Amino acid sequence: MTLVQASMLGMVLYGTLYLQNVLHFAPLAAGAASLPLILGIAVGAQVGGRMFDHFGIRPPVLIGLTLAAIGTSAWALSLLGSNYLWQLPGMLLAGLGLGLVQSPTGVDALSRAPEAERNQMSGLIQTLRQTGGTIGIAMTGAVVLTLEPAGSAAATARFPIAAAFGLSALVLVVALAFAWLLLSRQRLTVTARDGSAG
Repeated sequence: MTLVQASMLGMVLYGTLYLQNVLHFAPLAAGAASLPLILGIAVGAQVGGRMFDHFGIRPPVLIGLTLAAIGTSAWALSLLGSNYLWQLPGMLLAGLGLGLVQSPTGVDALSRAPEAERNQMSGLIQTLRQTGGTIGIAMTGAVVLTLEPAGSAAATARFPIAAAFGLSALVLVVALAFAWLLLSRQRLTVTARDGSAG
């Protein structure tokens, strides 16, 4: 969860800054131009929830992380150009992958906690997500500021932001490796979701 949130929030922030500073979108237009990512997340969350109900946690998360890593890589490459339309496939694919991951991981984590401890588990989930987002923004910002010469024109941010997106894709690959190794292969039963072992 932390790694996924780290990659996502950095992309959201610097993706909008790219649209404003490199492609010269107005702030409102830049926000609207980011909606394909949100659309992908919304669709992915619906599909991911259904996959989780039928197959358990591993399939939606592994497929989602794979799609998110591929989509983020494609998005990063598209940033080297100056055409918004080139960004759409990567943006949509990354959003779809992230949506597949986020819904099932939250439900699975809560379902594995005893009923009396679900409030604490919910707090822990949010803490991990917020921590990941903070780390992601700091990580992305560090890459951009390191690669962009001081006092340079905003248009030169194209390569630093693309490199930061590449790092986000790498973070998603690391998350995929952890998920492959650590996620339970056992699908939760109704009894397990009520707080018993499962």
